[in-house]
Amino acid sequence: MSSNSVTQSRRDRIALMRQKVQQGERRRRLITIGLSVALGAGAVGALSWGIVASRGADVAAAKLAMESALPPWPLPADPLAGARAAGLSIAGEEGTAKHFHSHLDVFVNGERTPVPGNIGVSESAGAMSELHTHDEEGILHVEAPTTDKTYTLKEVFTSWQVQLDARGIGGLKNDGTNVLKAYVNGKEITGDPATVELTDKAQIALVYGSADSTFTPPATYDWSKSGV
Repeated sequence: MSSNSVTQSRRDRIALMRQKVQQGERRRRLITIGLSVALGAGAVGALSWGIVASRGADVAAAKLAMESALPPWPLPADPLAGARAAGLSIAGEEGTAKHFHSHLDVFVNGERTPVPGNIGVSESAGAMSELHTHDEEGILHVEAPTTDKTYTLKEVFTSWQVQLDARGIGGLKNDGTNVLKAYVNGKEITGDPATVELTDKAQIALVYGSADSTFTPPATYDWSKSGV
């Protein structure tokens, strides 16, 4: 068989494949239209409800995962999803209107649990949240595009996708034997730890463990070694 005949044969096979694909697509469109007409508006409404219900189930599952996870808590697979959920601005560069740093330590039974780097940072997307981390030193960077916002641990932990509230942290719950305490610059803060506000050079510590523990978290952070 000549080279021209081989080439023509390949072209014929490709053309036939394309024709079959197009026929299949036409059949699928006709079936979809027929089902829509047959089922009517009620079925379409039910389908829409199903989509909404599925999304609601996804949110509920994510919330359950946040509330049940045990330390160490890793960086989320999508480091920007939590930041969006927290209502934080995301951009391709750091904001310059408001710029300060706080330091966060998390201790579980006296042992430091790392705060992951790149919370609120997506290197692949080339974007970051106005509140983020760069490494596991626990330094919280606020580099915001406006000056009219305040920031709390709620935004940090929502971005991290770890539950934090008056009941505990992640899957570690206050149970009488073990409790979660919050400290700012060495002073214990009462109430919901998620409401602790981030301020410039604040040393924040979350401590979970025995209710009668004598463990004392650091009251200061050595900013001279931070490079910020």
